[in-house]
Amino acid sequence: MNDYISLGNGQFIVQIDINDHIQGKAIKQVINQDKKTIHVLVVKRKTNVIVYPSADFVLQANDALVLLGQLADLRAIAPSLI
Repeated sequence: MNDYISLGNGQFIVQIDINDHIQGKAIKQVINQDKKTIHVLVVKRKTNVIVYPSADFVLQANDALVLLGQLADLRAIAPSLI
């Protein structure tokens, strides 16, 4: 987790840089959005910012994900992203 903003009530916005082992995987393969507990707000790729990427969006090495969710849920998925 590189940076975060607390929104209160346990809600946070966090930025997580991902590594090579996730390259080529779609967001839906690494973040289960069916439960709607974590929302992918932005993917930052070098100088590009992709707002509300689809679940089929394919991640590349060195992308940064900006996520919204409960702190416990965000902590739970962080190890699988880095």
